[in-house]
Amino acid sequence: MHKIRDKRSGRRIWLAIAAGALLLTACNVDKLLKATDPDNTPPGVLKGAQSLPAFRASAIGDFGVAFDGNALNPDGNEYEGLVNMTGLLTDELQNTETFPTRTEVDRRHTNVDNSTMRDIFFNVHVARVSAGRAASAFAAFGPTDPGWSEVTSLQAYAILFLAEDYCSGVPISSFDTAASVFVGGDPNTTQQLLAIAADTFTAALALPHDPDRHFLAEVGKARTLQFEGRSQLAAAATLVADVPTNWTYKITHSKNSQHEWNGIYEFMWLEGRWVQANVEGINGLPYRSDPRNPFSTNGSTFIGSPFFGTLRYNSQDSSTVLASGIEARLIEAEAALQAGTPGVFLQKLNDLRAGSGLGLPALTDPGNDSARANLLFSERGQWLYLTNHRLADLRRLSRPTANDGYGRDPETVFPTGAWFRGGPYGTDVNFPIPIEELNNPNIHQTAPNTCIDRNP
Repeated sequence: MHKIRDKRSGRRIWLAIAAGALLLTACNVDKLLKATDPDNTPPGVLKGAQSLPAFRASAIGDFGVAFDGNALNPDGNEYEGLVNMTGLLTDELQNTETFPTRTEVDRRHTNVDNSTMRDIFFNVHVARVSAGRAASAFAAFGPTDPGWSEVTSLQAYAILFLAEDYCSGVPISSFDTAASVFVGGDPNTTQQLLAIAADTFTAALALPHDPDRHFLAEVGKARTLQFEGRSQLAAAATLVADVPTNWTYKITHSKNSQHEWNGIYEFMWLEGRWVQANVEGINGLPYRSDPRNPFSTNGSTFIGSPFFGTLRYNSQDSSTVLASGIEARLIEAEAALQAGTPGVFLQKLNDLRAGSGLGLPALTDPGNDSARANLLFSERGQWLYLTNHRLADLRRLSRPTANDGYGRDPETVFPTGAWFRGGPYGTDVNFPIPIEELNNPNIHQTAPNTCIDRNP
């Protein structure tokens, strides 16, 4: 039976560790002065090829925090990650707590001064910068190392997430280390961000690589083209044609420290702050009725409502899939639908079902392109559950056909109507840029407006 964990107990543990360390060292000042921390690498030693594993580990670790969060850190904070928060904004997760910043997201009405979303926005930029810094190290010290391609892809994914999950107007800022000066970036439209992400994935594809790193860049660039619009689907499908269906790239976690825990597990299983949703807000998918997304009721929620914990992430060290061969086949299926070949489209979907080992019955052709699109996005939702794909998919469905989308009314694809704990859902189709970004002198919006637009 999983019990809700009070995160204050984690803070007490860190305080106890700190106090214990002082007691142990108080009797020997020389030892205190000579102590080293084996878990941290001083910046001065990050030189030469021997520094590359540290740069790579830092990039992967920072990316993981932004992607799916973690548990308690030494600074007393814990981070939810994009997987959790896009799950709340869409139909994947249902809020079962009282914390207002997360309730706002579940209700589709996120304020620009939302501190939870501020931290996540900053963490995505930290992941972007960390991966870029690692890429520079590989360029200098390991130009033939396939890790260069990997961290460049992670940098591209961070930029892609800013395009997929946030409103138009996200800046790409930097810090001039030589002059110790912050350099504010100009606001980018969603399409401009996608162009930057695509160019970064293209750079990763041109670098030395092994198959895993190459597939990561291929799927990432294909996903970028897919979000650009339906006219790019053929090119996206061509990119992923060589990706094996059984291939995955995972963000791994560890039980070694709470900083390394899987944040989906932390916030769902240990804190009971949200549960696996089911037909949320009229339009939601029936996640609890599909064998691809098994769940357990053996747990508790923060507010005492029924618990439904996803078994995809049922441990501190559960890995989260960033990219996969299943995603590649789904991209090919969508391209076949766009090309007017429904037989190929249906075969792609049924091949995945037949190979799942879950006894999924074969799908039949629903007979028209609108119903086929419904089927496609339902299959994508079930296969890619809680991997930070669903918000981009609902935005693509909501985008006007004139802008290369599917032309659906957002209120027919996002959760809508009466929120289950009272009051109506809002109208958000993405996250706003945090109000802190208005400190950037290149952002000219008038407070509290931080976005160029909130369009899907």
